[in-house]
Amino acid sequence: MLGSLRIDSPLEKGGSGPLAHVMQKFCNPFSLKRMRFSTSPEGKDNFEYEYRFKMKPGMSVSDFIAEIRQQPDVLLSRINFDDENDADSL
Repeated sequence: MLGSLRIDSPLEKGGSGPLAHVMQKFCNPFSLKRMRFSTSPEGKDNFEYEYRFKMKPGMSVSDFIAEIRQQPDVLLSRINFDDENDADSL
């Protein structure tokens, strides 16, 4: 199952972002497609990360989402699943 997810975090993480270890556990392959920095009107910094991924066979989507939600300083803002024929977009 192919998908994309977007998270928000107040922390900047290099490399594959703040979910690299979760993505490695549940997905193969995955890639960090976008990292965006913004500042709220209140002066609060925020980093938005967008990943593209393919779930590993037999992995539970519910467990994947639950593990993301357990990560400190990470807010899951969106997750979408796509047609398997879009594998080239990873």
